[in-house]
Amino acid sequence: MKLSDEVYEIYAPLNDYPRLEVVFVHGVPEDESDPKAYLTMWSKRNKETDCWLNTWLTSETEDLRLGRVLTVSYDCGVEKKADNGNMDTFQVAENLTQSLIKWTRVGQQSCPVILVGHGLGGLVIKELCCEASRNVGAQNHHAVECRQFLKNVKGIFYYSTPHLGWSQSFSSEVQSGDMMECLQILNKYASRVNFQFEQLRRIYRWKTRGVGESNPTKIFLLRDSDSAMKKLIVEEASARAGCLDGFSVVADTDHFTICRPESTVSDSFLHLVTFIEDLLREV
Repeated sequence: MKLSDEVYEIYAPLNDYPRLEVVFVHGVPEDESDPKAYLTMWSKRNKETDCWLNTWLTSETEDLRLGRVLTVSYDCGVEKKADNGNMDTFQVAENLTQSLIKWTRVGQQSCPVILVGHGLGGLVIKELCCEASRNVGAQNHHAVECRQFLKNVKGIFYYSTPHLGWSQSFSSEVQSGDMMECLQILNKYASRVNFQFEQLRRIYRWKTRGVGESNPTKIFLLRDSDSAMKKLIVEEASARAGCLDGFSVVADTDHFTICRPESTVSDSFLHLVTFIEDLLREV
């Protein structure tokens, strides 16, 4: 169910009191023109129309069956165009502060909040938390909701998030979208958001865990071309850097399949479920 332009509710318990809230933020999709990346990026392997969030995930435990699952949609265009690739993570985080925290009221129901990000989505999560903290500090009209959100976040799970940048490269004929700057290795954005987020992680005692890809991903070198190469998009060191409470490389996964498990016994699925269960035991 669409709750706003950016937020979709994938699953909710019958009553209005979820036991937890899990928010999924996708990364750069394989097809950047995909209008439903908020669903297809979380689909089962080789089944693009079958989302595992409202089937496998919500069937795993009683807590998840009584939880609320949401996904986020945002402009993450690799190529800068008139209608795409025109927002950076700061602007996306500003929008999500309103649509996710203020309007959708995530984090306002006194239940644990768990954030899950794939690739770039993990950096968006970091910026969202930093933006929520800035709202609290400024004591503006979002301050109360943002403070409650930050208190209820218990952990962040990352699927191949490039905390230190990624090795992706594009043809010089393509003008990169604004979001791509934060993915470059040794960029100023990463240093800032990592520093600010780490301060918040310590204050709120958030847990961070994740998994990384093991296989190279096919990358098309030019637009409208069949020319391609295979490359590991997020190196292990970059993916591991933000996962202070556990990290594993998942066999037989590339950057796009790391968050698309084949079954409920796939490592990429089990690591997330275990993380959620561990967090709930500590609450």
